[in-house]
Parts: sequence; structure tokens; C-alpha cells
Amino acid sequence: MKYRKLGKTNLCVSVIGLGTWQYCGDWGKAFTGEEVKEILDRASELGLNLIDSAAGYGPNHLSESMIGAAIEGNRDKWVLSTKFGRYRTGQGEDTVVCDFSAEAVKGQLEDSLRAFRTDSIDIYLMHSAPTEAIDNDELWTMLDKAKQAGKIKNYGLSLTAEKTLLHCRMAETFGCTVVEMIYNGLDNQSGLDGTLDYCMQKELGVLARVPLAQGYLSGKYKPGAKFDKSDVRSYYYSEEVTQKRIASALEFIEKNVPAGVAPADWAMAWSVAHPAVGACIPGFKSIAQLENGAHAADYVFSNHPLAID
Repeated sequence: MKYRKLGKTNLCVSVIGLGTWQYCGDWGKAFTGEEVKEILDRASELGLNLIDSAAGYGPNHLSESMIGAAIEGNRDKWVLSTKFGRYRTGQGEDTVVCDFSAEAVKGQLEDSLRAFRTDSIDIYLMHSAPTEAIDNDELWTMLDKAKQAGKIKNYGLSLTAEKTLLHCRMAETFGCTVVEMIYNGLDNQSGLDGTLDYCMQKELGVLARVPLAQGYLSGKYKPGAKFDKSDVRSYYYSEEVTQKRIASALEFIEKNVPAGVAPADWAMAWSVAHPAVGACIPGFKSIAQLENGAHAADYVFSNHPLAID
């Protein structure tokens, strides 16, 4: 595994991290606590040390709770990142409630700490918030006090695909040190129109989410493929859009992935090649996927400006 400094934070993160949305059952597979523990234990053995979750990944902080139980006793081996402002009252995405107010987030933070069974979260990110919600001095003041109290070590934004540069500028204004953004070879070949260059200039730590373009860049989905109703991709995209994304991904893989390299490995390595990016956070569903995905580090350049020997 290879490691990098995350922007101007004091965090050292593995270039391949662990996204954990799938643990709440939204991606076509239900997980048990035992399965989550087995995956995280194996990930640690392979050198991965970054976990990314969210209060809204399942009802009652489900993903966070499963992670907390799985890493209890080994908390010091992990960099924990989670998100606030969106939570669920039930299993489906249609039960999501958004509340980015300072008072609500203060309570969400305490709930996340309890779920993780820890007294401190390393990275605390605002979850896909609109511009008007980000522009809230009361919220950032509260988070700064939580940081001073040791409950969080860094705070920042998890971004949507809209207004990324504007929101990164706002992140810098409000004292954020980490941003998380969609970045992959299928959707973001332009480098996000100056966003990553800005992050590099300001030393904002960058986490690349959706590095496999929701699995399309793995190459395993062929024309005509359909997703089960339990899979979020079945209602995020129409069938027409799904088929277009599959076709685009297969074309991109054919044109760009070197012979003998697994498309998924190449996609993850691509997502962390930019000088601003510290790590990517794919959502491995099994130990087999994890073990295969860890090989992506073999294709990551060692001379990256954030690299740690």
C-alpha cells in the first residue's frame, strides 16, 4: 500500500480507502456485522487505513454503528471520516431528512461518536449541502468549538457535482481542511474546471469519491445490464441513461486501460494521480473485491507530491 499526507492536515492516509455506503444495504446486498468486521480486518492487513461513512448511510447511523463495532479495540489503526447534515428515518433514500443547522449537527455529531464508539472523528464533512446551507457562520463556529474540544480533528465538505470550485472557495473561507468530491475517469477528465488546482494551491486535502463511476469503470457491466430494485443505481438513473453510461465506460476502458491491467485497478489509480488528491474511497462489497482493489496501489506513482515514504 502507498500513503499520502492529506493536504495540510496531519493525517497520513492510504491511497486506497474504504467507502461504506454499501453496508446499509443500498447497493443490492445486505451486510451483517460479521461481514463488515471481516472486510475491515482484512483491509487493515492489506494496509488500508481510511474509512469513509455518513450519518445517512442507513437508518439510525447504521453504517457507522457497524464500523464502530468492527473496529472496537483497533480505533488507533484507522482514519475515520464521516458526514453530517443528512440522516434517515427509514431504510430507503426516500426517508432522507436534511438538517444542516448548527443545533441539529451538534446532536448528529454526538450520535456519530456513539455509533463509532470513539471520542474523536478525524474528518467530519458536510454532506452534499446547497450553497445557502454552507454559508452558515453559526455552523462553522460550532464545529470549530467541537474541534477545540477534541471531538473532531478536521472538518470540511463532501461535494455534489455542482459548483465545486465555488464550494471549495467557501470551504477555505470557513476554515475547512478537507473536501471530498466525485472524481473518476468517466465523469471528470477535465480536472473539475480548476477545482483541483485550487485545492492544491490552498493545500485542501482531497478525497476522491465514486472512483469507479458507481462500478461502471470496473468493466463488468455489459450492454443490457439491469440493476435490482434494492440497488440505488436502479432509481438514480433511467434505463436509457444506464445503458449510455455502460457504453461510455466500455469505450473509455477500451481506449485507455493498458493491456493486462484490471479496469477497476486502473480507474482507482487514475483517480489519485492528480497532485491534489490524497486518496480515493471505493465501496468494496466483499473481501475478494477488496483484495483485488488493493492491487490498484501498484499502479499509483510514488513521486506524487503528497507521498509519504
